[in-house]
Amino acid sequence: MTSGSNTSIFLCSFCEQAIEFRQEQEGKRIQCPKCRKNVWLYDNKGILIGAKLTSTWFYKRPKLFGLLGSSLVGPIQDTEFLELIHRGEIGLEMDVQSPELTRGKDVQAGKVNLNLVRDRCSQRNAEEQRLRNVQARERQRDARNRDTLLQGVRTAIADGSLSLKERHQLLAFAAKAGISESEVEDLLRQESLTLLGQVVDDAVSDGFFDDSENEKLSKIAIGLGLSLQFTKDQEFRLSLARAAWELLKALQANTLPQTLEFEDAEVFEIVVLKRPSGIPLGNDHYLKSIGVGVVKRADKSFLLDGRLIARKFALSSIANVQWFSDGLFIKRSTGKSLFIRPTKLGLDWYRFAMTMEVLSKGEPVLGVLPEDSFIPAADILASELIDGSVGDNDFSSEFESSPDSWEPASRIPRFTFRIVGESYENRQHELNRLSIGDEVLLVREPGNPYDCNAVAVFNQEQKQLGYLKREVSLWFAPILDRGRRFQCEVKHRTSSGGIVISVFE
Repeated sequence: MTSGSNTSIFLCSFCEQAIEFRQEQEGKRIQCPKCRKNVWLYDNKGILIGAKLTSTWFYKRPKLFGLLGSSLVGPIQDTEFLELIHRGEIGLEMDVQSPELTRGKDVQAGKVNLNLVRDRCSQRNAEEQRLRNVQARERQRDARNRDTLLQGVRTAIADGSLSLKERHQLLAFAAKAGISESEVEDLLRQESLTLLGQVVDDAVSDGFFDDSENEKLSKIAIGLGLSLQFTKDQEFRLSLARAAWELLKALQANTLPQTLEFEDAEVFEIVVLKRPSGIPLGNDHYLKSIGVGVVKRADKSFLLDGRLIARKFALSSIANVQWFSDGLFIKRSTGKSLFIRPTKLGLDWYRFAMTMEVLSKGEPVLGVLPEDSFIPAADILASELIDGSVGDNDFSSEFESSPDSWEPASRIPRFTFRIVGESYENRQHELNRLSIGDEVLLVREPGNPYDCNAVAVFNQEQKQLGYLKREVSLWFAPILDRGRRFQCEVKHRTSSGGIVISVFE
């Protein structure tokens, strides 16, 4: 209902029925045509009317049964006034007055229309509740508008860019919803940074950061008006994944460096002892320190060049190299196996360890910091510890193990791969049904018309989940074609809703 120039709108305090009234009717009591409650008419759409419905009271209390006259008590609120009458503390013969309802004149309490007072109190309480309901609806509407704006922002930037038209549409909606332009800009920046972070996470989740992903990041940053600024953790993960990608390209081009050097590391031999000494690995195996110094990989040997020691190990004796979070395990086919522990972890060490592994296996290594350590935690070894009273330096029982006698206990994936193409068909539904650890299958598709190296990924119900990245399939498909078999399972979910799988030999 729209009010005219000489009319106002009253919203019923009880049922919120809109009632139009003239100026001369303001403050009059009527019966609401909808809820039939007695109400006083006031324009309550934009102002508080609680004070207009409130009355204050005074009453004369006799002194010494009236022998000494009376004293005026007040002011008291209308609710207290009604309560005193109900309890009989204000008798019906006592004089009372109200500036609002008796115009300050004394009247006997028994002649006061108490129902009128009660109705005003009732409407005041109802008005307070109505205002609370209005505020609750406004909060809900504001929350819905902000959620709609948030979804609009996410939709607008989902493709990695924000057009001028999209920005204007967002600002126009915000203006109608009472949301400031600065708040919209803050939301755009926050969501853009979140999206960029998700792209970074997805890009490095499989341990490779290739040229196309670098180009994609730059394009998104430009499209969203952001500068490429990363956290220290993101910078580290990007550097690690980039190093793995460069090693892959060098492997494919047969240009891997054959000589390597790391300046400060400790070299251990893995020995079997009946008496404890060195760092325990479990099952009577220990790490026995050889020395600290520069470790080098030359054309035919692996060297430790320390201040007080120099040792050389033939490369032909190295059967395998495996990178762990705390160092590098070098399994030898002849002689004792080795463990290299850097005195300081950092990107230089990780590049050294990754390159050593690639040179040993002739296969790519993932630029993801290993989760497993080579040296077991103390609590894992507690059940195997021998009484400490036994001499620590008795090496009389040391003997050299057979070449294949020691393997790390941890079950470590050979590769981890991010699945792509998950948004096609109904694949996202199938991905959402997966749990961490669920088995998945790799299936070669040599006849795929778009990529002869394609490797598809299926769940146990033969429902397709997606593919390995084209850049990964390029080198991994030939491995599968040579007859290598792998067991695969879900490792974790990406921030964009995809999955990363672990691939075990």
